[in-house]
Amino acid sequence: SGMHLLAIINDVLDLSKAESDRLVLAEETVEIAPVVALSTSIVADMARKAGIEYSVAVEDALPAVRGDAPKLRQILINLLSNAFKFTPSGGKVSLTVARERGGGLAFRIADTGIGITRSRCRSSSRRSAKPTAGSPASTAASASGCR
Repeated sequence: SGMHLLAIINDVLDLSKAESDRLVLAEETVEIAPVVALSTSIVADMARKAGIEYSVAVEDALPAVRGDAPKLRQILINLLSNAFKFTPSGGKVSLTVARERGGGLAFRIADTGIGITRSRCRSSSRRSAKPTAGSPASTAASASGCR
């Protein structure tokens, strides 16, 4: 659809801005459950059409976070889309959102797809987020799809 194409174009533009350190985040208080619900509603049809079992588990009473809700939604959609893309029909993809011991939140996406080889994973994990001055250390995150 036209809206999906526009979203893809905006993703590419945002990626270009992020790589040149020009991406501006609109920080606000964000309730996580609605972000997950909207992201899930967008990708659920993708899973259904691909014949993939998709499950979501969101812990009750998660705290609000400071962030950019549209960017968080975009990140979830991109990660879930990749999981569906590399998971064969009949496979499973799950999203779990839970509170961590230190007070942070963990977004875990698991799938039965092909994954990334260990050697390739080591080279891709060298890239890291650049926290901005004054941002808490918990804003940096990493994802591992290594097998």
